[in-house]
Amino acid sequence: MRPPFIHTYLIIIFFLSTQSAFGQNDSKCIQLDKKQITAFFAKYQTLKTVHAEFEQIKTIKEFGIQITSTGVLTIKKPNYFQWEVRSPSALVFTVNDNHIKIITTQHNGQRITTEYNTQSLEKASLNTGIENLVDLVNLNIESLRSKYSFCKNSDIFFLTPRQTNSDFFKNIKFKLHNNNFMSKIEIEEHSGDTIKISFSKINSSKK
Repeated sequence: MRPPFIHTYLIIIFFLSTQSAFGQNDSKCIQLDKKQITAFFAKYQTLKTVHAEFEQIKTIKEFGIQITSTGVLTIKKPNYFQWEVRSPSALVFTVNDNHIKIITTQHNGQRITTEYNTQSLEKASLNTGIENLVDLVNLNIESLRSKYSFCKNSDIFFLTPRQTNSDFFKNIKFKLHNNNFMSKIEIEEHSGDTIKISFSKINSSKK
């Protein structure tokens, strides 16, 4: 049976907008080779931990509904991250290597914990979604390069799946903060739903 939370929370940090929040047109995007990609993200690869607040605006295209949530993101490289939603409802989504933990809080204050091992999930596409999530927030360049082509327009990076029939993303856009963590992310999904994520109060460390 498909875990009910997977579709929602595997895309929890992603966004699509028909009008880009970055105000950039990808028609002038310059393709990047391996050497250029490595050089651009060299500083980020030295970071070990990242802590940031976020605001997420999700638009469900079919119903024309927007949902805004806020919370905190914590990353501890190489394979740990925690996405904690504090408003409008409490939810903590944690990935630690192959282990997933979701803690939700009910209206009566009761906390419910659900845990999964990604290797035990039935659908390979779900595992792929989790891997993409970890690769993106950690900017795992080698893994991302195997799946996406990179190009750059001004200070905006564009990632396009190498396989046109990619199940999860149509394309990804992101902008780096001056400490080399992402300040904004946009992702276009085949479903047409949209999510806009902005990060603030970003703290990072090489330790």
